[in-house]
Amino acid sequence: MIKKSGSVFLFSALLLTLASGGVFSAEVSSVSATSIITGRASVKSEMMIVRKGSGYFADHDRFTREQIQELLAALLAPPVERLDPELLGVTQPWLDSNAERILMKLKRPRPCSESENLPKTRTAEDERRFLESFKNLKKATAVVENHYRKNGKGGRPLIRIAVNLDDGSEIKFRSVSPHLWMLPWRVEREGRVVTTYNPRVSRALGALLPFTFSVNRARLTGDLAELTGRLLWAPEENHFEMFRMKRTKCRVLSPQTTKN
Repeated sequence: MIKKSGSVFLFSALLLTLASGGVFSAEVSSVSATSIITGRASVKSEMMIVRKGSGYFADHDRFTREQIQELLAALLAPPVERLDPELLGVTQPWLDSNAERILMKLKRPRPCSESENLPKTRTAEDERRFLESFKNLKKATAVVENHYRKNGKGGRPLIRIAVNLDDGSEIKFRSVSPHLWMLPWRVEREGRVVTTYNPRVSRALGALLPFTFSVNRARLTGDLAELTGRLLWAPEENHFEMFRMKRTKCRVLSPQTTKN
């Protein structure tokens, strides 16, 4: 349940009115994005999307009006004040439909960081227990919630976006979260600031980022089912490594069994 109070309630009411189309008619004229990871070797990606006629363009990339409007609608939605795994998509039907796919993905050899030491093989019993754990809504919810409680290892991410409207107003939002989809977001409009855990913002922004916009892109477009599976498959590992842009081969450990 979403709770609101004080100025947050007033801002939420304003956003709800705007998002419903009651008094809001401005179009997006441009979207600027800057994404940074600071650390031993800082890296940065930048992008400017501008409206030209009925379309939106950034260098050689073209975006539809619907994509831009989805980002705007996500920003204008009432804020989600706390993490909600169900809103992220963690439901029983979702777990049931993704379990076999994620098991097959985790069994395949894949690139990884040297700090990851993933088991090469699992027994049939290991795999059965993994599927049982993955399909357990309580366990899956717990590991996802725990992911968002942990501090990320490695560089410090930052992404900031400015959405400029043709009425002269601007919506700014930013995140410094190391977690999947970079939740939560800090959204600022007309001097008012709210924090939201709405994954719709992340999905709408991730859908706009081309492959050339590499910094933090993996965080915004990552697979929640894969993350959930990895948290259950090898809970001792640094799962923030899946958001790295470059990975190297890892050494092999003996298999470990997922505990009930």
